[in-house]
Amino acid sequence: MLNAYREVLRRAQIIAISVCVFGFLIFVGTFLAFLRTPLVDEDAKPVRFIFPMGSSIVHLSNQLHALDLIHYPRGYVLLLGTIMRASDHLHAGEYEIAPGETPIVLLQDMVAGRVIWRDFLFVEGWTLKQLRDALDNNIYLEHKTKGLTEAQLAKLLKIPSKNLEGLFFPDTYRFTGGIPDTLILRQASEAMQKHLNNAWVSRESGLPYKSSYEALIVASLVEKEAALPSDRPRIAGVILKRLSLGMPLQIDASVIYGLKDAYDGKLKISQLKIPSPYNTYLEKGLPPTPIAMPGLASINAAMHPIISKDLFYVADGHGGHVFSATLSGQNRAVAQYRKVEKHHKAKSTPHA
Repeated sequence: MLNAYREVLRRAQIIAISVCVFGFLIFVGTFLAFLRTPLVDEDAKPVRFIFPMGSSIVHLSNQLHALDLIHYPRGYVLLLGTIMRASDHLHAGEYEIAPGETPIVLLQDMVAGRVIWRDFLFVEGWTLKQLRDALDNNIYLEHKTKGLTEAQLAKLLKIPSKNLEGLFFPDTYRFTGGIPDTLILRQASEAMQKHLNNAWVSRESGLPYKSSYEALIVASLVEKEAALPSDRPRIAGVILKRLSLGMPLQIDASVIYGLKDAYDGKLKISQLKIPSPYNTYLEKGLPPTPIAMPGLASINAAMHPIISKDLFYVADGHGGHVFSATLSGQNRAVAQYRKVEKHHKAKSTPHA
């Protein structure tokens, strides 16, 4: 009886070992097949996906299965990550899996951070609202600031200001898909502070600014008023000249900024009488904040203005401005501009 029990036990052990060996061989075979099998077939199109910041290799495994790129157990991705020591070194971002690319190549790319780079164009002269709208509408960003009030946004970015207008530098910012929009805003905020500080240190002596923020306000006015680079320092000079004489600035762009949604594309004479801190026809001095995000040329113009006898300027109808030292000269320039404008309208109106 004892011998029979021992024989059964021996056979059971042999069977168990055989099953384990067979199972291990199957596992090794399928794992090697997993390593060799392309995630995307040779004749298929490349597949792009975004690996979010803070995600783990478990998340990656789930993503690849959700995209129907892997038909092996999810644990195989985790095992490969462990073998390659890649699990804790995957860079967030947007990736493209090329046809024929294997899991090993993908993990190598993710460890090296070979992401797809995109450009976010932040245009000079944009307002804070235009900047935030552009960020909100960018489908490749993670939207952490959408719906926040300006005060909440300032707190999130740790910017000690109640008003964020003018505090972000217009430029082209590179990013990869899935990063939070706060990263672009922080870069733009730091860039503006850097450029403003540098320009402030090298500014012309004797300027009436009490702070670099006042210079930033003037730069924003210049940004919205000037189109030609040569006009920028001259417009800055007119602004400072009028301020020194206690004259109202009478800058339409500032009035328009104060009107917000009430502005429909054409400034009406009646709107020049609407009280607002930004109505530079009714209020003397600078508006309380910048009215846009100025570029470096406008910042430099505010720091290095051309101050002359000129007190007025008006568009010449060709992209530039005519500057005048007297009201009579300004009236002549305005009359000439209206002629040019009337001529342009006549040319653009189809004849019956």
